[in-house]
Amino acid sequence: MHHSAQAGVTGRLSTWPVPVGVFFPEFSVEVAKGMIEGKIDKPGVDQLKPIAKEVAGVEVQFNKMKPELDNYYLIIMDSIIY
Repeated sequence: MHHSAQAGVTGRLSTWPVPVGVFFPEFSVEVAKGMIEGKIDKPGVDQLKPIAKEVAGVEVQFNKMKPELDNYYLIIMDSIIY
């Protein structure tokens, strides 16, 4: 029996499918490659979301930290639920 089932918390625990420490370096390299190859002009959320999904394997949402900041986003990945 899985540990979460033994503890009675099945379906209430979750995690991201990729650790953030692995996601961001890989994501950053892919964005940089896209810019160098001319596939990405000025990165916007519409251009970043498909790259993030490719790296993470799930949807990644980008939310501005503050409305006045155009280059600082918080992210949320779809989670794996245990």
